Amino acid sequence: MSVNTDSSKRSNIRALVVADEFTVNAFSKEWIQTLPTPSNYKSILDAQDFDLVFIESAWAGNNGEWKYQLVGKSAPRPEIKDLISIAKAKGIPVMLWNKEDPPHFEDFLPLAELVDYVFTTEGSLIPEYKQRLGHDNIFLLPFAAQSEIHNPANPRGCKRNRNIAFGGMYFRDKYPERREQMEYLLPAAAQFDLDIFSRQNSDPKYQFPQPLNSRVVGSLKYPAMVGAYHLYKSIINVNSVADSDTMCARRIFEATACGTAVVSPPSGAIDRYFPNGLITVASDMDEATTAFKLLTRSDEYRERLVHKAQRHLWENHLYSHRLNKISEVLDLDYRYVNHPYVSIFITTNRPSSIPIMVQNVVRQEYHKFELVLLTHGFEIQEDLLSPLRSAGIPYRVVSAPTSQTLGANLNQLVQLCEGEILVRMDDDDWYGPNYTRDQVNALKYSDAAIVGKAATYMYFEALNQTVLTMPNLEHRYTDLVRGATFCAYKDTFDAYPFPELGSGEDSSVLQRVREDGAKVYSSDRFNFIVNRWADKTGHTWRVSDSDLYATGALKYYGNGQDQVIV
Repeated sequence: MSVNTDSSKRSNIRALVVADEFTVNAFSKEWIQTLPTPSNYKSILDAQDFDLVFIESAWAGNNGEWKYQLVGKSAPRPEIKDLISIAKAKGIPVMLWNKEDPPHFEDFLPLAELVDYVFTTEGSLIPEYKQRLGHDNIFLLPFAAQSEIHNPANPRGCKRNRNIAFGGMYFRDKYPERREQMEYLLPAAAQFDLDIFSRQNSDPKYQFPQPLNSRVVGSLKYPAMVGAYHLYKSIINVNSVADSDTMCARRIFEATACGTAVVSPPSGAIDRYFPNGLITVASDMDEATTAFKLLTRSDEYRERLVHKAQRHLWENHLYSHRLNKISEVLDLDYRYVNHPYVSIFITTNRPSSIPIMVQNVVRQEYHKFELVLLTHGFEIQEDLLSPLRSAGIPYRVVSAPTSQTLGANLNQLVQLCEGEILVRMDDDDWYGPNYTRDQVNALKYSDAAIVGKAATYMYFEALNQTVLTMPNLEHRYTDLVRGATFCAYKDTFDAYPFPELGSGEDSSVLQRVREDGAKVYSSDRFNFIVNRWADKTGHTWRVSDSDLYATGALKYYGNGQDQVIV
């Protein structure tokens, strides 16, 4: 059975693309792309219809097929000029994304003169482009992360047990500001175990000076570097364009999405894209030493900081957002929905849980959602729902007789939900303000059919202690997640109804999903607490406190909800 995941909801935009490897991979998940060569572009344009031609400031382009064609002494060459001319004659808009601004503004300007639209990573050059090209079709388009490639899902067996990495070249004769940044960042990092990956260390012009050269452990191609982002606690960034308010390296977005903490010299671009200290910046060796010490020694601090940066990234800096900008400018029929409408659904047989449940829902800091509630064996007192009305949250309440099974209750709720994404909540657990927001983000980046939490905080009232259960199952594809944390597209719940039983409903759904080849993803541990009350008569989960306690480790005394809010 086929189920909807976020990757199945990509655009139908048809793009003819000339770009380098990184950009080809990043946008390939966003649209239907064709990569022409100088020998076949005519036949492709003759046989297929396209919504746009996307040309990047590429040095080689499409696996080297366009090398020297776009930039150089004799560029733009006849083939790329002809491709652009044919596309324009067919009414296909042609755009250039110059990711090499500002240092290569002049190099790619002859190509920019041929296209309809220019997008740049350097916002300060927009007035110059407008003056030189004589039109206003100039727009900012920064780098981003591709959530299907860059995300925190840990490969099986992968552990973040290495400290600091730097991937890049040392330029002895170029980029003096970049070199100055490296001269305080790298020695500071070397105090805490630094690995350097360099592509050109055998060439004297690019060789790291001693003692840093002894830290070079080899080179990594791009896919392996993305893998390394899951192994290291911190990644070093340096800015080739140090004074830009809009231009910063891809690695800041990509490494953050993968879950590693970035340390960088300060820049206006970092403040713009990751405000309020979401990225750690250091201006000198003392600040860098302090930053690396904190990030490598305190996992809790680092993971919370990265989680907040990731949340900001998922909602602002994906290539889906960049395609939104392109579509808006070129008037293409596509809009990425950042916050799909959500239905929170809850079934309860405990009138005493209504206030807890209502506060959990009111607490959610999500853009737009509804509550669908089923009372099992009782009618609700309407005044208990007044906080929902005060918060402007739409809700619907239905009741079912006690003879109806839990599975039937859940299926009835699913049918009543109007949201594109459904979030299930229990009636007496605790859900933090960003719970729904984070689960929806995880559903988008994980490409899973169902997202939930396996690594969870659990409060034991009888002991007045809170443990973290199954900590090794955070950010992993897994077999089981807690039913009280299910999040999926409505289509998935429709395709996999809960069995109409009195127990085992959740595990049955997960089993059938996995048997059909779809994925189940366990997201982060934050913003949720399982409440294990001293009075066990209200629990449907028939397992002893000691058995549950043994699945985790003590984190703190009391039911400190502020300890899990991120």
